[in-house]
Amino acid sequence: MSVFEQFRIRKGPAASEPESKVGTFVLPTRWGTPLECHLHAPPGAPWERVGVLTKKKRGGYREPSWDEMKLVKAVFFRDDETVLQFHPPEDEKLKLPYPILFLWRPTKVEAPRPSRQEASGRRIIIPR
Repeated sequence: MSVFEQFRIRKGPAASEPESKVGTFVLPTRWGTPLECHLHAPPGAPWERVGVLTKKKRGGYREPSWDEMKLVKAVFFRDDETVLQFHPPEDEKLKLPYPILFLWRPTKVEAPRPSRQEASGRRIIIPR
């Protein structure tokens, strides 16, 4: 059984079949605000994605925090997988009525990433 299977919504309009790679999940968090996660990873698709919404304590949604996105990555993807979050040009952004962030993983190619040296930040110059 998948780590995330225990969090799957099993009843109502958002219900999905057990072990399906498409479904809605509600993850409890140590911060007290559950994460609503929408997995879309059907067999053969070029991308796997998880959309993440954070429920506010008083209703509605807010954008997930960095720590919340790290939790989602840990639950839905393996430690050795690289996943991406895209920031498209403004004119290509989806206009959705709620704040949602996505984690993406390509399934047909290795996700590109900078070398350890490039990622270390040694070349970053912070102006004073």
